Amino acid sequence: MDETQNPAGGNFRLKAREFERINEPGAAPEPPPTEGPTRDAGGGDVLEMLRANAEHDTARGWFRVKPGGGTKLRRRIVNYCALLVAVDAPLSYVAWSSGHADPFPFVFALAGIAYFTAQLTWEAWFLRTD
Repeated sequence: MDETQNPAGGNFRLKAREFERINEPGAAPEPPPTEGPTRDAGGGDVLEMLRANAEHDTARGWFRVKPGGGTKLRRRIVNYCALLVAVDAPLSYVAWSSGHADPFPFVFALAGIAYFTAQLTWEAWFLRTD
C-alpha cells in the first residue's frame, strides 16, 4: 500500500487557530446592579411574596404533621409472612420428601425457595411502592 493512501502513517498536528477578540483587553465589564431583591412586573417584592406564602401555609396547618399509625407496616409484615409460608412450605415439602434419591426436585425446590424469598424480600422491604 502506498504511503499517500495510508492515512494512519502520516504526521498529525492540530491546526493553529486564530480567535476573534470580542472585548478589548483594557475594558472591564459593567458591575451588576446591587439594588436588593428583584421586583416583578406587578411591583411586589419577591421576598415579601415568599414570606406571605409561608405565613399563609403555616396558618392553614400545612406544616403540622403527625406520625403514621403503623397499619401499613403491620399489613406489610403480615402479607410478607403469609406469602413466605404459602410458597416456601410446599417447596420445602418437595425438597424434604424427594430427599437425595432424585436430585432434580431437591435442587429445583431449593432454587425456588431462594428465588422467591429474595424477590419477595426485595419487593416488600426495599421497593417502596405503597
